Amino acid sequence: MRIGLLDIGGTTVKYGLWEDGALVSRGRFPTEGGRGAQDLLDRAAGMLGELLPLDAVGVSARGQITGEGAVYFDTAEIAGWSGTPVAAELRGRLGLPVAVENDANCMALGESVFGAGRGLRDVLCAAFGTGVGGGLVLEQRLYRGRHGFAGEIGLMPWRGGVWEDYASVAALIRLAHERDPALRDGVALCAHLGERAADEALGIWLDDVCGGLRALTHVLDPEGIVLGGGLMRDARISALVAERVRAGLFPGFEPVVLPAALGGDAMLFGAAAAAQSLLAER
Repeated sequence: MRIGLLDIGGTTVKYGLWEDGALVSRGRFPTEGGRGAQDLLDRAAGMLGELLPLDAVGVSARGQITGEGAVYFDTAEIAGWSGTPVAAELRGRLGLPVAVENDANCMALGESVFGAGRGLRDVLCAAFGTGVGGGLVLEQRLYRGRHGFAGEIGLMPWRGGVWEDYASVAALIRLAHERDPALRDGVALCAHLGERAADEALGIWLDDVCGGLRALTHVLDPEGIVLGGGLMRDARISALVAERVRAGLFPGFEPVVLPAALGGDAMLFGAAAAAQSLLAER
């Protein structure tokens, strides 16, 4: 089985080839969102065309994605992206079955099927970056909700705003920079752990991150929680999150809390899983 893969982000599009159960090649090109959605899809289809023959295409896409593979809403980083029927547009260009999922859902699928959550039945994936994204795999199936938008955990009401206002890495860097102007990004913060400014900012941030994860655990009772985003690759931070989440749970709630295993390729792996499911249903 040969599946062409896309991971469409605001600044970069990753692409790859899935063959016989493995990601065998990958590459990238700039999104150049100012050129518009149609231009982007033309370039993406051209890249996939170089991988033919293919059995299907799997796409991880930014924005709220409907069950039909269309972008319901997204910010303006890609001109005209909101409302674009991505699956239909690529089918028309390539004549192939196309599965399209939100990028956080693809991370959840990838990590659940091939990564840190492999073998677990119920998994909550939470990705911490500029915002906070999430995906739910329940009974080993992606849960999309009524309109396909389930898993928008960053929009959970929190302290008068929404959770990602306090739990994103962007929020952590704001806290750290207020205390020490040298702490301008996650790399600098990790390099200065053990120092007062970095540790104080991290402590405030962890209170919000772990409080939100505990709330979600008490609602969903997942078997596992997978932590995504570059900062969670630091074993010190992911270990602190796991310890604090589990320590604050009521008796009977016992999720394993693990850092994501697939890194930046998680969305490509998830797109492959989505395309495989689409082919299995045909």
